[in-house]
Amino acid sequence: MTIQQQEAVEQVAELEAAIKCYKAEYAAAIRDTETIRAEMDVVTKRVSRAQALLSSLEQERVRWTATSVSFDEQMSTLVGDNLLAAGFLTYAGTFDYKVRRSLLLDWTETLDSMGIPYRPELDFISYLCRPSDQVQWRGFGLPSDDLATQNAILLERFNRYPLVIDPSGQATSFILAKYAAQKMVQTSFLDASFMKTLASAIRFGTPLLVQDVESLDPVLNPVLNKELQKTGGRTLIRLGSEDIDFSPKFLIILLTRNPLAKFAPDLCSRVTMVNFTVTPSSLESQALSAVLKAERPDVDKRRTDVLRLQGEQSAKMRDLQDALLSQISAVQGAILDDDRVINTLETIKAEAAELNKEAAKTGEILEEVKSVSNTYTALASAMASVYFSLEGLSEVSFLYQYSLQFFLDIIESVLANATKISANVGNASTSEKVAKQRLKTLTVTFYNEVSRRVLRGLRHEDQLMFLVRLAQIATRGQAALGLEENEMDFLLKGAVPLVLESGSSTAQKFKDSLPGDVLSDSMARQLMALSFLPSFSGLLSSLTSSSEQWIALLHATEPEKLVPMVAITGHEKLSSERAALLRVLVVKALRPERLSETLEEYITTVFAQEGFDWRDHSALNLRQIVEADSRASTPLMLCSESGQDASGKVDALSSALGKTLLQVAMGSAEGFTEADKLIAQAAKTGSWVLLRNVHLCTDWLSLLEKKLHGFSAHANFRLFLTCNIHPRLPSALLRASEVVVFEASTGIKANIQRFYSSVPAARIERAPAERGRLYGLLAWFNAVVHERLRYTPLGWTKHYEFTEADTTCSIDVIDQWVDLVAGTRAHVDPVDLPWQALRVLLSQSLFGGRVDHQFDQAALDSFIESVFNAQNYAAGAVLARDHKGQALVTLPDALGRQAFEAWVKTLPDSNSPSWIGLPVTAESQLKSQAARRVLANLALLQGGQETDYAGALEQQGQQQQLELNNTAKLVNPWIAALPTEDQLPVVSPDSLSSAASLPAERWLAREIIRGSAVVKLVRDDLLSISAYCKGEIKATNNLRELLSSLRKSTVPARWRSQYAVRTTVTLGEWVADLVQRARALTTKYTAGLQNSAELMKCSFWVGGMFTPEAFVTATRQQTAQLNKWSLEDVELVLHFESDSSHSSCDARIEGAMLEGAQWSTASQSIELSEELHCPLPACYLRWSLKSQRTTELNSGTRRVAFPLYLTSQRATLVSEVLVAVPTALPASVWAQRGVAVIFQSSA
Repeated sequence: MTIQQQEAVEQVAELEAAIKCYKAEYAAAIRDTETIRAEMDVVTKRVSRAQALLSSLEQERVRWTATSVSFDEQMSTLVGDNLLAAGFLTYAGTFDYKVRRSLLLDWTETLDSMGIPYRPELDFISYLCRPSDQVQWRGFGLPSDDLATQNAILLERFNRYPLVIDPSGQATSFILAKYAAQKMVQTSFLDASFMKTLASAIRFGTPLLVQDVESLDPVLNPVLNKELQKTGGRTLIRLGSEDIDFSPKFLIILLTRNPLAKFAPDLCSRVTMVNFTVTPSSLESQALSAVLKAERPDVDKRRTDVLRLQGEQSAKMRDLQDALLSQISAVQGAILDDDRVINTLETIKAEAAELNKEAAKTGEILEEVKSVSNTYTALASAMASVYFSLEGLSEVSFLYQYSLQFFLDIIESVLANATKISANVGNASTSEKVAKQRLKTLTVTFYNEVSRRVLRGLRHEDQLMFLVRLAQIATRGQAALGLEENEMDFLLKGAVPLVLESGSSTAQKFKDSLPGDVLSDSMARQLMALSFLPSFSGLLSSLTSSSEQWIALLHATEPEKLVPMVAITGHEKLSSERAALLRVLVVKALRPERLSETLEEYITTVFAQEGFDWRDHSALNLRQIVEADSRASTPLMLCSESGQDASGKVDALSSALGKTLLQVAMGSAEGFTEADKLIAQAAKTGSWVLLRNVHLCTDWLSLLEKKLHGFSAHANFRLFLTCNIHPRLPSALLRASEVVVFEASTGIKANIQRFYSSVPAARIERAPAERGRLYGLLAWFNAVVHERLRYTPLGWTKHYEFTEADTTCSIDVIDQWVDLVAGTRAHVDPVDLPWQALRVLLSQSLFGGRVDHQFDQAALDSFIESVFNAQNYAAGAVLARDHKGQALVTLPDALGRQAFEAWVKTLPDSNSPSWIGLPVTAESQLKSQAARRVLANLALLQGGQETDYAGALEQQGQQQQLELNNTAKLVNPWIAALPTEDQLPVVSPDSLSSAASLPAERWLAREIIRGSAVVKLVRDDLLSISAYCKGEIKATNNLRELLSSLRKSTVPARWRSQYAVRTTVTLGEWVADLVQRARALTTKYTAGLQNSAELMKCSFWVGGMFTPEAFVTATRQQTAQLNKWSLEDVELVLHFESDSSHSSCDARIEGAMLEGAQWSTASQSIELSEELHCPLPACYLRWSLKSQRTTELNSGTRRVAFPLYLTSQRATLVSEVLVAVPTALPASVWAQRGVAVIFQSSA
């Protein structure tokens, strides 16, 4: 090989090596390039993911930022929030919504005082449950109001087994639906297999609902206490006498339908109380839904769907947000390397966008639905208000109990009786016009139906009160149709706030404004208080300038039509409704006996616009009630006043309708068994059952109500219960029944006719013929006795329970004695009839056997003496005379039954009180008392109404603070008017125990001590209220009771118990009276304190004393001590002579009054008067020896014993006092007239 070849080969080899090297380098470069490209792809993907992630999370950034800030805030308030939540879960369940909010405010104040931070806007619902939970609960039928949702939380988060209060039945439906999958079992203590059911549920973990647990069976104690024991790997619990396996899945829920049920504290500590009472907002929503469903079903469906969608959207959005956070937290490694996060985020983002679009549409639809719903919102709100007014009636009387189902039935009836409105009614203007007309029709129908269904279950005077409340609801929200707050206070609470500092000179101006002294002191004070209202600022000038009109009003038979409207500011622009209310205020001040008629005018004015006459619904029609309103599952409870019996009406109705009526007289164990048997029998055959006098077995009635709950019966079955109005009637049965109240018709004529209807004609016509006349006299006497009950305490001092049994026994006695005297004769001389025996039996054993008051007995005896005597067989015998002795009622000449019944028909339907021996003005007093009760009950009803405050704690706090400010404005003048402790007189302790002190001195010391204690008690309470209103002290139970009384204008129990006053006195009147008593304490007895010899020279206001009985006793003891007489030998005499004729032992008194008579200065004696209340001039109480009594005085007068009472209610008899009366009038006249001396002329 040549060198060149060799070089060429070497060169080729070098080149091949170089090429190989280059190939290797190229391959490496290619690999590097691929690596870089791959890395670029990864980076590109990461950048794309990052951009996508950033883009997707941009919308979440704001929320997460806010959530982060919120989280920091929540961590800072975690302790306070958890304390509030724990308090709610532990304590709030037993209370209604108003008390829960009040508790929350109290708890937050406590946290503030301890410096523990909390969230003011804390919402327990969002804090303790998720939106998805709420959606699920709604699906189970839970109402949409906050209270129901809170209760669902309590049922979800309990540690102790729940005890549910469910008067409406909504909680029961919710619980059964919630645990339907677990096959919840229902039972009750009345179930014969209760123990077996309980044991099975415990063993197999079945949820158990125990109903009607008003009283707890002790067998449940180990279950509620969770007294578990471990044995050999088994968990056991002792049930009765055996141990059974306990499943951890076991759940027991106790339930009662009675909202008034009282549970022992021991039981409450072992269960979680859950109160499902309905709220105003919830009931308003239910009423609106019912109205829309009937009137605009299309709108109601859209409304329901929208509300459901809103909840579902909120829950789904929350779930999406939680899913995103869960996905992010589950990433392992770098988040940009996980495509699932990006994909999930994109999916969530798309769904969220879709949800937002749906939410926007939902909001638009909701606004559209609201515009239609607002048409009926006012009606729904009125419906809710009426229901809570019905609930408040239980404050007026135990008899008035109404269930939610009763009210919902009324709404259903209203909507069923009205023609549905078309969803498409033409153009918009026509649609609006038709809707307004339709709303008016529904409103009229609603008030008609409420009046028809409710009034028949109310007493007559309570019917008026309820109708006034309905009128207030009908005009609510229209200021031009109602009263202002201060005017309503004047009407319901009297002159509140009291103008306590106004002197007597101001009242005297009003009294002198009309000539002839026609205005009494009370009228003048009322007018003065009325003049402080802006609407009556010109009242005084009107009295002077229009005196003739005002005097005419004072004497008119219908003063409500003669009120001078010129006295009212701006009277030209008043609506008819407001004008009617302002007339009510004037009539209340001047003619209170016509207040009921004036309120009726107001009701008529309001509801005349509504187009119905409420008076039509006051009449009872048992047939209509049975046919139109009763159901097989609802008992009809016929409640009568004592002495009345409604069972005869059921007998007559069953005969008229051809119904089989099965009857049982209750009161014995045999009756219980027979009643159960007949009810079971009639429920199958469709017969009627009548249980008489069920008030004699109130314990059994509670069992009956539980048996009737869920009772299945024939459609024609009806259960009637007749009873007297009795406070022990079970409230649960009253709520479940259709209650009808039967009041006795009033008047002598009605009573006599009732007597003759109860006695067979054959019995009256038995020989001798004089028997019929004697029956007639008994009928008259019985009518007088019962009619005087209406005028209690004037007719009788208390409401004696005279019954038909007294009359029946009296007839038997008459028959026995007449048969004994007459034998078989057709006639007998009236003189030979056993008058003395009849009079003694009637006085001591029959009617008199119920009388326990000496002056009532005297009145009863006087009637017996005047009626049962032979003179009343004479032609034209007089049964009643007026105060001048003129005959008012005379008997017919004939003796027979037909003649007497014909005579009864000639009597007027209503009679003057003078027929029964009382003053004519007693009727006015009766009407005034009834009107006072109407206003007092109306104040009670309004004061008990709950306000459904919405919003956060801050808004609730503002509303509560406004109420507290108003309360402070009320009590501050009272605090200023009452003397402080250092302004009250001070007595030495020696004056109580010193042997040298006279009884009157010791009385004065005790009076000052007692009065000072009362004033201090009331003033301290008022100061506590004022301090609480300022936020200086916390609420106590005593403070809560005081505030409740202030709201209802009732006197707190601890105040009322300090001394005797009228039970009908309002809070304002009571405080005004206390101020006057305190002023008397500090001014009247100053001289007596400084010099005991001057004490008996003082003028004593006995009605204003704190210990008036002790004063009368002290004067008696002092007279006996100084004269060395025995206490048993002295009697009290009322003297009216000049001061010079009195001894140092006589006590001069002032401020007393006479009832049924008046003092005559001319004759120096008491004379009959048609005025019921007559003031007594200053007079003297003198204790004299009985042995020195002079019965016949000079100038044709003599002394008669009269009762001496503290108040006009005659509850406390202080003593009897001898007073001079004309000799010509027999003592029986004074007894029948109920003449008495009253110490307290006002309160």
